[in-house]
Amino acid sequence: MGESRHIPPGAARRAARNKELITAMSKFCRIARNRTRRGAAKPRPQNCRIPGGLPLIAAIFATLLAATTTANAQNITIANAEALAAALQQAQGGETLVLAPGDYGDVTVRRSFIDTVTLTAAEPHGARFGKLEVLGGGGLRFQGIETEIFSAVREAIGIELLDSRVRALSYFRNVSDITLERNDLRGQQHALLLNTVKRFTVRGNLIHNAIEDLMRVTGDSHDGVIEYNRFFDMHPEDHRAAGKGYTHSDALQMFAVDGKTPRSIVIRRNHIYDDPATGAPTVTPQGIFLSDAGPEAYRDIRVEENLIAVRSANSIYVNGGQHNVVIRNNSLIPGPQDGGAVIRLANKHKWSNGGTTVTGNVVKIIHDESKGSTVSGNHAYGRNAALARLFAGTGRSWQDFLPPKISPIALGSGLGAEKYLQDLLEQDPG
Repeated sequence: MGESRHIPPGAARRAARNKELITAMSKFCRIARNRTRRGAAKPRPQNCRIPGGLPLIAAIFATLLAATTTANAQNITIANAEALAAALQQAQGGETLVLAPGDYGDVTVRRSFIDTVTLTAAEPHGARFGKLEVLGGGGLRFQGIETEIFSAVREAIGIELLDSRVRALSYFRNVSDITLERNDLRGQQHALLLNTVKRFTVRGNLIHNAIEDLMRVTGDSHDGVIEYNRFFDMHPEDHRAAGKGYTHSDALQMFAVDGKTPRSIVIRRNHIYDDPATGAPTVTPQGIFLSDAGPEAYRDIRVEENLIAVRSANSIYVNGGQHNVVIRNNSLIPGPQDGGAVIRLANKHKWSNGGTTVTGNVVKIIHDESKGSTVSGNHAYGRNAALARLFAGTGRSWQDFLPPKISPIALGSGLGAEKYLQDLLEQDPG
């Protein structure tokens, strides 16, 4: 569909370099501490902190470690599924397996590596899989591949999926240190599921085409960032006329599992668009939906600078926002028949939403049902507003969210996702 994803230049590279440097320092500190011999005088503690620079000896160690890793790394050309299985079995860490175009079938990886092993397609999306699964392994990067299903489960750690295409489902459960960047994540029933995922980044992806929720973050998931993604094409089904119910669709839904509620998550600078031409017209997909919290409720959740155009009255929905939940500077455009563009603070399960702050948003209406939140400094333009005075279009593209110069929410007003829009204009002034 030609959608573009906007990520700050060099951000991913800087994060990767910082991670490698900190890992090297951690190894150095452990080695230094373990060198103390029994009976020897207690050595002076090593300086293992990184306050903006490295101690000389640590810098030397990091340099030597990098040189050793580079020397051990090698590119290995893989011709078929049999060669891939053999290469994964023999890998020591640091290798790059370059996959020739072709079908590789179903692959399960159970091994873990300290130095990341990379599986990369020689041609973008030319290496195709049925189901690609990491089962308790770690230290793996998959780049430029195409697969029907991608999953990582059973305490897998350090998994990266980059520049790839998933056709049916991306699934993560009981895993940690997960990175998903610049992928095309298509769904069937769902597109992307994260259940009890610790330390994750979902950045710059296309997440689309599912009957139910495009993305779920559930259970004991925490320390995550969801940013610069485009959510679109939800296809809910309505079978109520036949007595069979209907499907419930959200762009992004969060809820508790086994009493554990997602926490410490940032949701920012995403574009969510519900095409009214897709899915049953009698079912309106929702935007960002936080509900059904466990006993500890939602804490440390930030929803900011998102661009949202959905038809549902639950465009942004919060229930159980008890501890530092911030909804700020989002821009919401209503759909056909003036539906959507609503922030709803729900009065459900006796939650007060007393730790929720709503400020700086551009919305049609804020429904503060629970009456316990801090709501101030928003621009609520009301029902049947003259939308041409507020927005450039219907919300299909990010440019549609640009306000006219004479708008009460013009850039510079401090309202809505203006900083994100300004950054996008600098990248694409045309």
